[in-house]
Amino acid sequence: MTTTSNSLSNFHQISPSMRNKKNLIFNGHKYPVNFDLFLEYSDLFFKNKKLYEEKEDILLADEPIDIQDDDFQTFIKCCQNEKFELNESNIFAIRQLSYHYEVPSLKNMINEIISNNPDLVVQSSLCNLLKNQNSQQNPDEEKIVSDN
Repeated sequence: MTTTSNSLSNFHQISPSMRNKKNLIFNGHKYPVNFDLFLEYSDLFFKNKKLYEEKEDILLADEPIDIQDDDFQTFIKCCQNEKFELNESNIFAIRQLSYHYEVPSLKNMINEIISNNPDLVVQSSLCNLLKNQNSQQNPDEEKIVSDN
């Protein structure tokens, strides 16, 4: 019996089709998302999913702090189970989005990062002071500051 090399023994991965594609419209730009996957991350959208069943485009409200398009794209990556980068320039914008759209796993991750970085604790306090009075209050802010 002779053995021949089989080149089909490599590992492969395919991506599923996006069956429930919707566009999140933020700052005038459309961001296509797998909405079923987005629902797994965002408690806000999950609780209100009936409101979006017949919509292909979902217009999102403005944020109380300035959110750059790159920051929103990073947030989308997180909620689409893609690799994303958190850094000093985007962590507070992403945190704001995690609170607004109720993404607990992201919120907890960011609060842990801030808690373990004294420079970010100070920046976090300043960021919250600069927000206008109508913005969402961050209930974890006091705990982060008091722990440091």
